[in-house]
Amino acid sequence: HAFFKALLFLGAGSVIHAMSGEQDIFRLGGLKNKMPITRTTFLIGTLAIVGVPLLSGFFSKEDILWETMTRQQHLGVPMQANAGWSDGEQLLIGGRDGVLISYENGSWTREQMPPAIAERRGVRRHTLSDLRAVTIGSDGTKWAVSEGCAIFRNKGAGWTLIYQPTESRFLTAKLEAVYAGAADDVWFVGERGIAFHYDGSEVKQVETGVQSILRAIAADSEGTVYAAGAVGKILKWTGKAWLNVPSTGTADVTDIVITCTTDTFS
Repeated sequence: HAFFKALLFLGAGSVIHAMSGEQDIFRLGGLKNKMPITRTTFLIGTLAIVGVPLLSGFFSKEDILWETMTRQQHLGVPMQANAGWSDGEQLLIGGRDGVLISYENGSWTREQMPPAIAERRGVRRHTLSDLRAVTIGSDGTKWAVSEGCAIFRNKGAGWTLIYQPTESRFLTAKLEAVYAGAADDVWFVGERGIAFHYDGSEVKQVETGVQSILRAIAADSEGTVYAAGAVGKILKWTGKAWLNVPSTGTADVTDIVITCTTDTFS
């Protein structure tokens, strides 16, 4: 691809140089007899870009299209993919308008979240909200969160909206991370220090005591849950409340990797 595109640009430069800088295409006709070498190389570049077999364009474009068509794998990839999760065997990618694609057992699947409520400038409407985070729990249940603090779940029979608060402070915020430790222990965190917990029967809001955005949540081998986010804020769940954990910096934390059972993050 790079070679035939470079060839076309060089041809255009050759014509402009020969015409003393003239770039008005309506004044550049009738040059094939005066610039035969440029004409020939331009023709080669043109044939390559349209995908004529044995030229570089065929292998960089048409061959890819041929493989796509023969594999019968037509898949709409979500725009602005903001959410992703993988355990090495399964892969989830979520993006705009509630579109999610998943890869499992050698094949791709495209899924669509149901509509949720969105609030803009005091006006509420049902819409396909953008996904912000996805995960799969130990029991195989899939979870996804989006704008408007909407929480989606798929237990194998399709995606459903299981919870969305109705207060404006939640409908105008985004959930940014989800952690599914067990079927009855799922956490969701996001903007304005918002946190929700699913105990297997219902989703409840849990006060964190912070107003900054929380971007990540995870648990250590003992099941202790940590959340982190803007300005280096780190929180630890004690089982009854969120407590601040001393931080060594003020940079935003976007992910958590717990390397031991102590309060160490990397």
